[in-house]
Amino acid sequence: MVLITSLIILNIPVYLFIGWVVFDTTEGMLVTLLTFLRFRWLGKGSRRKDVPELFMVYSFIAACIATVAGEYYLIDKYILSTG
Repeated sequence: MVLITSLIILNIPVYLFIGWVVFDTTEGMLVTLLTFLRFRWLGKGSRRKDVPELFMVYSFIAACIATVAGEYYLIDKYILSTG
């Protein structure tokens, strides 16, 4: 659990890079994240024009999770293995 927490914290620059790649600008990232929050927590959204923005948010989240999972797998397999 400590390793995963450390990876999450140490990967903040990687998340920012992934966000820059996915959203192109910080303004686009903020607008998209606000749309996501409105859709998820307020239930206001689900319009057709929000679908591409939601897809970008879900792909950003999936890329961040995949980064941490991949690094955890590699560290566990090659560095922490006892064999």
